[in-house]
Amino acid sequence: MRAAGDLTIDGELHEPAWNASAPMHAFLDRGAEARPVSGVRLLHDAKRLYLGLYAADQDIHGDERFDVVIGDRALSIDPRGRVTPAAADVVAAVDVDGTLDDPSDEDEEWVIELAVPLPASPFALHVSRCDTPKDGIQRCGSWSAPQPLALAP
Repeated sequence: MRAAGDLTIDGELHEPAWNASAPMHAFLDRGAEARPVSGVRLLHDAKRLYLGLYAADQDIHGDERFDVVIGDRALSIDPRGRVTPAAADVVAAVDVDGTLDDPSDEDEEWVIELAVPLPASPFALHVSRCDTPKDGIQRCGSWSAPQPLALAP
């Protein structure tokens, strides 16, 4: 999970570190892989924890979000890249493949690249997302680190 090389926070997850050393952890819903597919990738360096958040989404809405809990810090990030609560020490960028708030077309996915200060170890990590596809049925999924993470700076 240690980032080898610099990461550019642009929502793309194209740097080699994301694919070489950061496997996708699929979100679950009642023990099965959540649908639509969502997932998280994790990296860190000496100062920051990086999360790559993936959301398959046929109809992307601006009020959707990922909820991230890192230790005692809770954040929400929407498809516009807005972080709530706003925090100067958090950097987020989004790549959207589709159009926000336009139900007349078929969207594909949105990806968030998030950088937060590396918390004091150990810390719990939980990420969740709900989506309402065009069938109108809300579906939710989540992923939690199986144990508190202890990342050396």
